[in-house]
Amino acid sequence: MAQSSKSFPTLEAAIGWAQLVDKLGPADAVALLDFQRGSTAAPATVTDWLHAYVDHLIGVEPYTKRKYRAYIVNDIARS
Repeated sequence: MAQSSKSFPTLEAAIGWAQLVDKLGPADAVALLDFQRGSTAAPATVTDWLHAYVDHLIGVEPYTKRKYRAYIVNDIARS
């Protein structure tokens, strides 16, 4: 995820944002904030979401991640 900054009208709103980032992680917190603010940004595709999911898997061998990515590219993205 690229770096970005967010502005908030009050200190309380900024603290709430920080807590949300801690709870959900930056990508999901930004997605939620954009949704709440009515962002017109294009939603992520299923393929984008799956690649992000595989990127964040913990305790999975690199071979397994490569296989998952191959499934995404060969079986899902082509649909």
